[in-house]
Amino acid sequence: MRRVRGCLSALVIVVALVATVSCARSGNDDERHLWWDGSAPFKERQSIQDYQEVVEARLGEFVAELAPSSGGTSLISPSELSPCKGGGYELYTASITFELPVEYSRARELAGRLFPTIGLDTITGDDEDSAFFHDKTNGGDIDLIISMDGSVTISGVSGCRPSRDGTDPRTTRTPPEWEASLPLYQYPSHTPTPPRTQPTPAPVMPRPGLTSSPG
Repeated sequence: MRRVRGCLSALVIVVALVATVSCARSGNDDERHLWWDGSAPFKERQSIQDYQEVVEARLGEFVAELAPSSGGTSLISPSELSPCKGGGYELYTASITFELPVEYSRARELAGRLFPTIGLDTITGDDEDSAFFHDKTNGGDIDLIISMDGSVTISGVSGCRPSRDGTDPRTTRTPPEWEASLPLYQYPSHTPTPPRTQPTPAPVMPRPGLTSSPG
């Protein structure tokens, strides 16, 4: 199961998630597609344009429905469309976080209603803190994760897809409006605690009658 574990704070989880996505984006195609690639022949898979129009749009619906019940919705990392080494194109969706008082049970119910109906119907790692919705035929998945502080993060990847008309989709790619409208996630800043000053001890005064004097 892909899961970010062993973290001591929500900030560490978010950083680790971004690092995982960054490594996957720069990795070797053969290595990173072992588990999320589609079973259908490449040219028969849903096109990358269709993925944007269907799956990415559905992710926008998820954001719109869950955002009102969260304490804030923000963009951890923007979407990225890139060519695959073996041909075709791959889209990493925006990675979005929802702050408390968002409820993971509500996010999981919503994801289970929206994503399986568009092909992401193979669900793995489904437990109290994560669920992964995979399209076995066309490839790609949607990842839903809860962090230790209770906030919820969702993101997705298409897997390598053909272009619908043979053109380079990057030339016409613009982020969806729902993504562009999200504020960037603000990482908590650490404010050093000022050192505590120790009180200066009062001088010890001699007790009456015990004053010593020469002679």
